[in-house]
Amino acid sequence: MHDDADELADLIGALYDSELPAMRPLDPRNPERARGAMKLARKYEVESVRARIIRRMEADWPQDVLEWLRLIGDIKRRTELRTMLCRTGTSSDPEPDAFVPEPASAVRFAREFDVPSILPAAFYTLALADIQQDWDETRVSRPFAAAQWRLLDQEDTMRLFRGKSKLRAAASAMVKVPFPGESYCTDCKDSRLPRVFSEKWSTYLTSGGFEGGVALADAPDIIGILLSCLELLEGRGSQFAGMCETHRILYRKFVSAKLHHEWESLSEKFQLR
Repeated sequence: MHDDADELADLIGALYDSELPAMRPLDPRNPERARGAMKLARKYEVESVRARIIRRMEADWPQDVLEWLRLIGDIKRRTELRTMLCRTGTSSDPEPDAFVPEPASAVRFAREFDVPSILPAAFYTLALADIQQDWDETRVSRPFAAAQWRLLDQEDTMRLFRGKSKLRAAASAMVKVPFPGESYCTDCKDSRLPRVFSEKWSTYLTSGGFEGGVALADAPDIIGILLSCLELLEGRGSQFAGMCETHRILYRKFVSAKLHHEWESLSEKFQLR
């Protein structure tokens, strides 16, 4: 069978130009743009092009929780900037779509070309999306609120539903884990601060009630909840600014360990291994 002319042109272009295929950071069309070159790079074992495409896909779907948090922060800043420019009349497009990678197409790309490294982040993103919101039909104000659901096959759809259930269960189980440190501490500016923080921790985990968050039942963003706990502890002007250094370090380590553990367990939760 002859190769598709456009796909062959994509591969040849990528061989001679390291900037090709034309994939922009966080662009939801990256899987589509890379598909032709990737298909033939795999067929003809052109590892340099294949590796380049995988690196760019991995940049949009990080494997490390710190890189994921950095990416989320970048998307939020870009979204806020786009909205601000629209309000001032310097931009005609208020939507953040161009800055938000689309998860279902990433899953399909990973399945088609054997790129499992991007699956945990892509599935986690799908878990945060509203099943009623289709990427192609709905304009949404919250990043990662929609997806191209039609691209998921039956097996991956079931993995998604089971994974969401496990994320909720993980949040519920975390509430029952004994919180470190003492309930009251005379070294803190207010001796009740450790107890108040542990109560906030329980509230965040049971309701997803951090500022700007979505109900845990709708979007089990356990990574976002844990990050909010850290921000609550470390933020300027926080009610916990008077907490003693001993408890602050103890809580920071406790929450950070949970953050890393939950990210590293995504493959297991979504049955990706």
